[in-house]
Amino acid sequence: MARAYALDIPLLIEIIKKAIQHKGAAVIDILQPCVTYNDLYTQQWYRSRVYRLDQEPGWDPIVRDPSEREEKLAKAREKAREWGERLSVGILYQDQLKPTITDRLSRRLTSYPENPPATAKISRGNKPLIDKTLLSQIFRKYMIETEGNIKEQ
Repeated sequence: MARAYALDIPLLIEIIKKAIQHKGAAVIDILQPCVTYNDLYTQQWYRSRVYRLDQEPGWDPIVRDPSEREEKLAKAREKAREWGERLSVGILYQDQLKPTITDRLSRRLTSYPENPPATAKISRGNKPLIDKTLLSQIFRKYMIETEGNIKEQ
């Protein structure tokens, strides 16, 4: 989870790169002044309030141990709610320990890494490849592989 200011191009580029490199989902809130219709939140207004979290003493948004999650998420939420005299930009929260959706699916479906659904053919011409019988077989195989456990692990 990160926030950037659209007119701070070097930081925006850095945050977008980090989001792309991050294993898993990444969300970036980009603050943008509307120079055409908004006379309140101008470039000058943002410029006088925006500050970089990486320049704050002691700021560390990265979860390296499960015991840090709650505290770091609470701090990230607090920084994300800032609006007024100060607006934080930078990395707000990053959990490097949480498994990605691919990791979680791979544990449940052994064939997932080699044959993910996104690469599977779904039709030949205009005729669907999966009919109700095949779909039922796939579901049964999934239930056997996961032992019926469909809770997040």
